[in-house]
Amino acid sequence: MEKAFAKFGKQGGVRFHRGDAERLPFADNSFDHLWSSGSIEYWPNPVDALEEFRRVTKPGGRVLVVGPDYPNSVVMQKLADAIMLFYDEAEADQMFEAAGYTEFEHHIQQSSPGSPKAITTVATVPEAGDERDATGESVEQKAAAPGDAAAD
Repeated sequence: MEKAFAKFGKQGGVRFHRGDAERLPFADNSFDHLWSSGSIEYWPNPVDALEEFRRVTKPGGRVLVVGPDYPNSVVMQKLADAIMLFYDEAEADQMFEAAGYTEFEHHIQQSSPGSPKAITTVATVPEAGDERDATGESVEQKAAAPGDAAAD
């Protein structure tokens, strides 16, 4: 975090915080954009953290998450799975959809041949009334649908 602050912290409007991704100490809709880099692989519950990111970011804002791409080698996959979360684009789709994002894109980046790859996901926080559950169904429509009455 010190390197990031040295590079970006002296520019106005940039703040860095360290804390629990699943319980951020900020009010709803606090940020225009949120950037998390190099931590998703350590979150116990990535979907919970992504929901929390959505909560603190304003509707229409962007959430950018950078994490390690799943290794190509079977040996490295087994090692990776034992110590941290590695994921591919399909798994990222599942996590972001389960957290209620409807618009997102992934970018695989590699600084040089042979270096580790990173997967960067840029997601747009849904506008109010455009939130969806993990099945893709509109939460607003679901709430408005008549429910089944329980018999006594």
